[in-house]
Amino acid sequence: MSLQMPGLTPCVEYAIAVEALPQSLAFMLNVLGADIVRREDDASGRMRQAEIRLGHSQLVVRDADGIAARPVLQVKVRDAGRTFARAVAGGATPLRAPLTMSGGERCAVVQDTGGVIWHLASSAGCRGRSGDLPAARIMMAG
Repeated sequence: MSLQMPGLTPCVEYAIAVEALPQSLAFMLNVLGADIVRREDDASGRMRQAEIRLGHSQLVVRDADGIAARPVLQVKVRDAGRTFARAVAGGATPLRAPLTMSGGERCAVVQDTGGVIWHLASSAGCRGRSGDLPAARIMMAG
């Protein structure tokens, strides 16, 4: 059975969460020959994630910040702050309060009552007409 969502533009991004982002990126750049396509920093200038190109592949490499001990689902939502508040009100455990990255993406992290960690992100990319939950990326701890 296939779930169809009217007006949805599919968008899949491959991502991993790593414990030591600068060191992992240095390895990918210097050893594997990857190139940084885009970098996102938090308000203090600390790198939070980078998109890299490795050959014909593109990968998002994120800072795990100690919460990615298991796979994380990242979903694009219309408003990360509002979705975060709704999730916490519904019983989810807040792991990271909403924050705005240097590129304008707003992010938050919660763990649902079933133990799944959700990275909530709101930005202009990967949205259907309604802007609700059109894409998910699975991140694995590095």
